Amino acid sequence: MSSPRLCPSRDLAILAIDKEINQRIKMGKNNLVVTFVFDRRTRAITVRRFFCRIDKPIKKVFNYAIDKIDSVHDSDIELANIPVFESNDTHTRGALNYYPNTGIPYKLEISRNNNEKEITILHEIGHLIDLLCVGIPGKFESNEPDGIFSKLLIITSQTAEIRRIISTLASGHTKVNNKLLPLSYRTRIALNYLLEPHEIVARTYAQYISGKSGSQKLLKMIRDRNNSGIFGGQWSSASFQPIAEEWDNILNAIGWQTKK
Repeated sequence: MSSPRLCPSRDLAILAIDKEINQRIKMGKNNLVVTFVFDRRTRAITVRRFFCRIDKPIKKVFNYAIDKIDSVHDSDIELANIPVFESNDTHTRGALNYYPNTGIPYKLEISRNNNEKEITILHEIGHLIDLLCVGIPGKFESNEPDGIFSKLLIITSQTAEIRRIISTLASGHTKVNNKLLPLSYRTRIALNYLLEPHEIVARTYAQYISGKSGSQKLLKMIRDRNNSGIFGGQWSSASFQPIAEEWDNILNAIGWQTKK
């Protein structure tokens, strides 16, 4: 497996990220600021959480997700002042917002209409890892053909779940209540999005933390998504085993020792 393509000017890039975020973000009444502090000498990780009159439910679910990550692996996610908001979005469960020209994230939104907030938070942190923690900060490492996620993407491409999405797109039809119906334009967009490399990395990371942490709450959310059909976007336990093993390899290659 390829080793991480760390940016030589990584420290300067992180400082630039911190500066830009500090300048542009105006704290609202419902936000949570999280700072991950990494001591390069001792490799110790400190997670500092600052609550700014945020709604109580999002505090609880965010802490739950972070605690599960901490139980599975070390990390050196070097972020500052990225607020987490509850939104009223009814179309998406959550979103990592970043500046398209720089790739610098400026907020993370979780819909209050989402009944799977914990999985969504893990999913969005998977995007953060892909965007900032390996390769060139501000660019998705998953888009690099020889990047650290390349083997993971090969493994997922061979799973029944991904093959099913590809075959559905190729046939142009899907079954709904035992009826074969043509795919709509929006359905095609949704299925193609599930095949995007950065989406596969985020979904596999969320399922990896769910399984490795042993959280029955998270695992039930994964099962519910699987039971929802082709749009669930997750993997069966059998399909996921080699994917989990590859995530072990990726995290250890980054230098984030796995704990389980």
